[in-house]
Amino acid sequence: MRTPRCFCVMWRLTPVILLHLLLLDAGGYAQSVPKPQIVALHTARMAQDLYLIQPPADSEDGNVLVFCSEEGVLLSDTGLSRVVPQLQDALQSLPCQTKLVRYVIDTHWHRDHAGGNMSFANAGALIIAHDETRRLMSSDQKLLGSTVSAYPESARPAVTFSMSLTLHLKNGDVIAEHYSNAHTAGDVVVSFVQQNVLHIGDIYYGAVFPWVDVAHGGTLMGLRRSIEELLHQPDSTIFVPGHGDPISKAELNTMAKMLDESFETIRQGISQGLTLRQIQDKGLPDRWKSWQWEGMSTSAWIENVYNETKEGLNHQ
Repeated sequence: MRTPRCFCVMWRLTPVILLHLLLLDAGGYAQSVPKPQIVALHTARMAQDLYLIQPPADSEDGNVLVFCSEEGVLLSDTGLSRVVPQLQDALQSLPCQTKLVRYVIDTHWHRDHAGGNMSFANAGALIIAHDETRRLMSSDQKLLGSTVSAYPESARPAVTFSMSLTLHLKNGDVIAEHYSNAHTAGDVVVSFVQQNVLHIGDIYYGAVFPWVDVAHGGTLMGLRRSIEELLHQPDSTIFVPGHGDPISKAELNTMAKMLDESFETIRQGISQGLTLRQIQDKGLPDRWKSWQWEGMSTSAWIENVYNETKEGLNHQ
């Protein structure tokens, strides 16, 4: 396995750029935004009948997993709408018995993961997602001070579920399971059972302080619980994040440790009567300094953890 990439784009994106590139995807979903130059996608075989279609390291596009079944192709996520032509070309290059996309499962509502839904739905694919994902897609949403337009009806999930859903295909089962209030309220982990591969979306996207969509149900504690649940998988499991290279449990363990130490540092500071500024001045252990990025400094990360910790204490 290659050394996992950081979520390189997240290192450089300010919240405003993040909003425009990840959520205001062009292609009829919202107002037009500049389209960055499109470069070739990379295709890799993950296991029998399972392939990863991956954008370049400096791209904001999300990973797409392709399962070739006798009944038709299943996609886990569809990326941004602007990359659909390349994605379709990549699908044609795969040794699938049929190239018709029959099923799509969305890991969550953000457009870098579900922006291509409409193209595949209009060609006959059945879109599947969590109940909350459809709800968020069905109306305009406020995010980072801007309005994200609703998805067109055809791009929204036609089939939704609350806990889990299983597709029993001839060459293997695919299970979509809800991981609540992690990156968003509607996160789904897609398990390719026989292949021992999980698509975990943005529950993990690199060795950086994570951004969660608080406005739409994301929580850091929920993210930590989700990672703990993933750590119960067999050691041989391959995890495909929403961005970057596949990872193992080692990377998830490191993320869990960072989250635990962050929460513990803030809890101790609060119990000692320290203000947020004083806790920020003390900072985190030096081993986490490299986890800050342009959109999430260590001080901003401490503030996020502090706010969620204080809210939890206020509800006790």
